[in-house]
Amino acid sequence: MPPNGLWAIPEDDLRKYGGYDKPHRQKAKQLLSAAGVTTPLDASTTTRTDFQFFSEFVQDQMSKLGINMKITLADTATAQPVMIRGDFDIGTWIVSLNVDDPDATFSEVATSNAARNWSRVYDPEIDALYEKQSVVFDYQERKKLVKDLDASGLDVNLLGLLCRIRMHWPALEPGGVYYVNERFGPHAVKYFLGVPANYDRTRPWPLVIKLPGAHAFATDPPPAGDQAADIYRAWTQEELSRHGDAVVLMPLLDLKELWGPTYSGMNRVIQPMLHAAGNVNVDAARVYLIGHSMSAHAA
Repeated sequence: MPPNGLWAIPEDDLRKYGGYDKPHRQKAKQLLSAAGVTTPLDASTTTRTDFQFFSEFVQDQMSKLGINMKITLADTATAQPVMIRGDFDIGTWIVSLNVDDPDATFSEVATSNAARNWSRVYDPEIDALYEKQSVVFDYQERKKLVKDLDASGLDVNLLGLLCRIRMHWPALEPGGVYYVNERFGPHAVKYFLGVPANYDRTRPWPLVIKLPGAHAFATDPPPAGDQAADIYRAWTQEELSRHGDAVVLMPLLDLKELWGPTYSGMNRVIQPMLHAAGNVNVDAARVYLIGHSMSAHAA
């Protein structure tokens, strides 16, 4: 809550929080490590031009933890949509609140459906406390609940979500096409993965899943292994040229199962999608499935 207001945490209590009056960088590094994040690490932020001073302050502090933050400045009409769709690693944004009231404050930035919860963090404990205090009329009782809300700690798993970077994501060659043939749990996943020319694993990317048709393989004799690989690779490159701002996934077609409706056929698509999300930074809100001819029915 805002300082010096009716709901503010007393100064003596604030000093009990680690990092309030002096930096605890070692503790910050420990939290990052517990969340599975290793440094050095590249990160990005897009913010308003009038927030430059704050962004540069955060950039300086992050550099002391081994995080190299790139700042992109833009006007509000350009920067805010970037934040809303979650296309950032660290959100350096200033929020101004006109009303000193817990409902106005927490519903703006802290609850799972808050207007500016741009990192999509969900904490049921915070949501429950927020709903509880919102219907309490006694000031002292409500203030105690608000204090509990203010004191809610950030779980290391949520910290990992906020950091967004997964260090097991490989540094893939931009513009490359990769063939994947691996075990993924009980499934064998086989697909081609196209990486855009400007790929950067520090930001989430749209994923275009292109289901190939059967025409190139329904020949007598069918194409041999190397010939089939060349066909898939060329198709993937073609889709990359059409969708230069997205990662492209092309699963291998089984002429017997096609793309379903059997579980085996459907898993030829679903499992590669899930597997790819463990290897590239995929924006789960921007996954697109396309196909033509017989593959259009599956898409």
